[in-house]
Amino acid sequence: MKGTYPYKKTCLYCGEQYEGRLNSKFCLPGHKALYHADIKRQNEEAEGEKYNRYKNVVDRLIKNCEILDDVIEKNSVPKISVTRNELLQLGFSFEYHTSIDGQEGYNVFMSFDNGLKVMGIDTYEVVTRK
Repeated sequence: MKGTYPYKKTCLYCGEQYEGRLNSKFCLPGHKALYHADIKRQNEEAEGEKYNRYKNVVDRLIKNCEILDDVIEKNSVPKISVTRNELLQLGFSFEYHTSIDGQEGYNVFMSFDNGLKVMGIDTYEVVTRK
């Protein structure tokens, strides 16, 4: 009875039943390579999705900062007041900010070096971190 194995196993790759050693996991050597290639591909796809998620957030933060830069450049007054609707029309996303600072009792939502100081319900003052 040399060469026969009494253990009924299920292949991790194809799911077929086979007879093999107690520690065997695959019915064919090629299935082992295919199984591990699938695992590697799935891990790479998961990493790619994670990278894209982070990239989208950073892109949104950069766009917010650029919008605030444009507002600062278009206005020559020291205190720039802007409404929520004006920012929304420019494409600003209020959900994304890098930090929240407090200045003189007001919350300031920063996007890198530029931020919005909450002055009222829908009114903001554009500030720059020095």
